[in-house]
Amino acid sequence: MRSLARSTVLVALSVSALWVASACSDAGPRAPRLPGIHPAVLVAPGHLEDAPLRWTDCSAVSVDGGPVITAAHCIVSEEALPALVLVDPSNLCVKEAWSAPWRQVETIVVRDAANDIAVLSEKGAATISGNEWETSLAEMLFDPPIGAELLAVGWGSVSPEGPRKCEARTERQTVVAAEECEEAGLRVGSKICVRDSRENGTGACQGFSGGPVFGSVEGRWALVGLSSTGVGCGADSLGTVAPLFN
Repeated sequence: MRSLARSTVLVALSVSALWVASACSDAGPRAPRLPGIHPAVLVAPGHLEDAPLRWTDCSAVSVDGGPVITAAHCIVSEEALPALVLVDPSNLCVKEAWSAPWRQVETIVVRDAANDIAVLSEKGAATISGNEWETSLAEMLFDPPIGAELLAVGWGSVSPEGPRKCEARTERQTVVAAEECEEAGLRVGSKICVRDSRENGTGACQGFSGGPVFGSVEGRWALVGLSSTGVGCGADSLGTVAPLFN
């Protein structure tokens, strides 16, 4: 079983209530942009001096006026912090591209290992509930039925041992019955079981953990959750999504 991170809410973000591909030829379909929600890359302190940045630890979601949200298995403890969060960088292999907005997170506000979600904030921002961002975010969330088509976005590799791609990739996924993931050895619990469905794609792989997964509801895009764990990489591989609508 693989973790979609290098090294596994809506969690009670009231502490209750969560990606855009580049246009390069292998980046997959374009993912939607939601107001105030940005795909991001989480980089551990020991890798900040890498030039160029050839791989990252995890993907994430940066919320305007709110926290950074990623997979809980990406942040095992406070020892993993501080971490640099590059917000929607255009190209990780070109250091000049790091001029994209960035945040430094130093505090774990919520770490829900069971649902694989971690809520992070800058130093001194330990209390993040009760803000407008929570209401805005809640309006963008979606609980997809079996058969729903999803888009997962992340700065991931195309094979278990391969390097990270320079640009964000978007992979198509389909919601399937939880039993399919459980039979493959994945713990599902409250998470969503998905199958990579892009016919000529490589599927979500290491580095996608914590990145946003979108679904379409009534003609508009909404945020389903975060990429969590999976088995294998490539078309038809199985994985789980940590939902943010619970």
